Amino acid sequence: MKILDQNKTEYPELRDLDFHAEKTSLFWLRQRDLNNPFERDNPKYSPYQIVSPDIGYAVVRDKCIRAYVPTIYKTPPLSLDYEVLGLVGSRYQIVHNSDLYESLITASERAFSGQDTGVQLVEQSARNGAWSKATLHYPSIGRDIRQLTGKKTHLRLSAGFSNTYDGSGKVRAFVGCTDLWCMNGCSVMESSKIARKHTSGFDLRNLTTFLTEGFETFNKKVSIWQQWADRRVTPVQAKKLLEDLGLEGRRGKGIMEQVEKEFSQRGESLWAIYSALTYEASHDSESFPTRRTRGADTVALTLDRRASNVERLVNNPAFLALAA
Repeated sequence: MKILDQNKTEYPELRDLDFHAEKTSLFWLRQRDLNNPFERDNPKYSPYQIVSPDIGYAVVRDKCIRAYVPTIYKTPPLSLDYEVLGLVGSRYQIVHNSDLYESLITASERAFSGQDTGVQLVEQSARNGAWSKATLHYPSIGRDIRQLTGKKTHLRLSAGFSNTYDGSGKVRAFVGCTDLWCMNGCSVMESSKIARKHTSGFDLRNLTTFLTEGFETFNKKVSIWQQWADRRVTPVQAKKLLEDLGLEGRRGKGIMEQVEKEFSQRGESLWAIYSALTYEASHDSESFPTRRTRGADTVALTLDRRASNVERLVNNPAFLALAA
């Protein structure tokens, strides 16, 4: 974080993700029948008629564009200049990105008060903002991993959250790092994470506490990664592990090719295999392409899902057995 002369902490502003969303009731609406003289010529006749009231809820954001959801619109239908982010249930509670970001800053201030970290903010979104992710990177805070080649790699601390406005997922917060050794950009690794539902029981204080504790336990995870870096693994063992993890076919072949590259750079270790897995989760490349959806940026969401899958893979009994 950057300390100003006034001894205050300055963070980058949340921009692209700082929009207002609201939950609104939905109704089935029928447009005016222009072929019916009574409806067409009667100025007092409403251009829309409620057919079935209160059928559910939607989360909308005002972007001054028309959003057409078949037969479902916000009511009263004075304006359709809203973007419908998703349909949600009655218990769904909106959690705004700005509030989550404020919690992230509060946790950072508690953990790193007085340290000059030059914090960097990365914002990502998909489905026109229905899914979003914000990550703070702390360039001057991190730890080194000693690799079998004798060369070190630096893990730069990061923390952030992901959020949804369409009911498709929970609020998630994480503490992790980026591996600056990565041959084409940075590979992301998570050291701890938490998930909470969008309900009335959601409490930002829990998120702040988690992030504060996550910073304190970061060193413990680095110690585990160092053990992986010291654990020698042969190419035959690596191939068998990928098969045991269900990574076969075209995807498995691509990851094994990445493992071989990591072996040559880092040494033949479990750490190199882990790095190959996080590489796939961090890169939209020719080797690991992501499917694109026209009109919506889904790349960030795809990579985030890959990262979640890595966490499941390293907790697989086959991986843990090799780590023991």
